[in-house]
Amino acid sequence: MEPASSLPFVMFYILGFMIFAYLILNGFDLGVGILSLFVRSPERRDILVSTIAPVWHVNQIWLVALGGTLYGCFPRISAVILSALYIPILIMLAGLAIRTVAAEFYARSENKTPWAVAFGAGSLLAALCQGFAVAGFLSGIPIQNDHFTGSPWFWVSILSVLVTLFVVASYTLLGTTYLIMRKEGEIRMSFFRPAMVSALCVVAALFVLMFWSARTGPETTSILAAMTSSRPFYVFAFLFSMGLIMALWYLQKGCAREPFLFGVIAFGVACIGIVAGLHPYILPPLTILEAAAPVCILRFLLIAVGVLLPVVVIYSAYRYGIIQGKGRARQGE
Repeated sequence: MEPASSLPFVMFYILGFMIFAYLILNGFDLGVGILSLFVRSPERRDILVSTIAPVWHVNQIWLVALGGTLYGCFPRISAVILSALYIPILIMLAGLAIRTVAAEFYARSENKTPWAVAFGAGSLLAALCQGFAVAGFLSGIPIQNDHFTGSPWFWVSILSVLVTLFVVASYTLLGTTYLIMRKEGEIRMSFFRPAMVSALCVVAALFVLMFWSARTGPETTSILAAMTSSRPFYVFAFLFSMGLIMALWYLQKGCAREPFLFGVIAFGVACIGIVAGLHPYILPPLTILEAAAPVCILRFLLIAVGVLLPVVVIYSAYRYGIIQGKGRARQGE
């Protein structure tokens, strides 16, 4: 393969890495926000919000980077996705805006309850819309001559409900295991039960989703059905399930770091499986080569991403390092 023809595939896999980073970082972020809706104690709610308040803006950088890279490298795909899924995408952005405003006012308001509810509701709304958007993509976006030809509500189906439940449960699992990793003592112990319930919900949603996809057929779930018809899909599904089982096992043992680590590994395997299942397509029937921008633009974007992506990674690691250091300092006081 010539270097010029390999550029679209390089950018495709970079997009896959950005999706993985966003799902993990913003996933536990939204998961903690969702969990805050079920916490009645103001003191416990303060702990949840304060845990992610210093890093939520860092996590949003990955969404901006993902959207910009997709638009620059695959403009035809970006146009189709925005046309097909503009309703869940706009509502998701509204949810993210609500939780952003709520997080800022929560720290400064004397009456914190309304802002705490808004923070949790915005987190749940964003997670739900991301689930519906993913379901719309996996169900197959109707395309003709590079234009979306379906109904604005094509993403509403039983499949989309199952995928959305899977996404919300996954985010909650990441959020609870992150809290277990970050907290100590009685507070840490209180999150083990919701973490185990979330893990079981993820496993149940996965098996129901696979069963439903196998029964409905390719005419209604084109991308997902194509994935489930290949043997590598079941390999990745098995590895994903094993990651969740290991997370559950370490949760039962009362470990702090391992549940979150195996949760990250499991969803990393899921991202790799989806990317591998799509190849060589990016949005069937469009292939990666057909949908890619001109080579000169891809070269420029590769240089830009090569410079900016390490900066984002280093800055994220720096912020999380500072937060962890502050947490240890407080424990030592």
